[in-house]
Amino acid sequence: MDKYMAAVGGRHNLDMSFDYHISLLKPFYIGVDVTGTFDDLKIKAAKCKYAQDFRPIIRRDIETQNISLKKMIDEALKRNVKP
Repeated sequence: MDKYMAAVGGRHNLDMSFDYHISLLKPFYIGVDVTGTFDDLKIKAAKCKYAQDFRPIIRRDIETQNISLKKMIDEALKRNVKP
């Protein structure tokens, strides 16, 4: 599974019916909606729902902002400590 990354979300009911969305995130973005029961399975192509959650470029920007905020907090706390 190193070449592929997927995200699955949905609902499985007590009457054994389900409504799932499967998003393939790596190597390309594609989505599939799976609904019905095991006896009456319906599969159709759909837009990838979870593409925005797993974009590495956005994640790097947020991580750099978090690191800079942590450094600012650390420096402010060190300035307020008396020797």
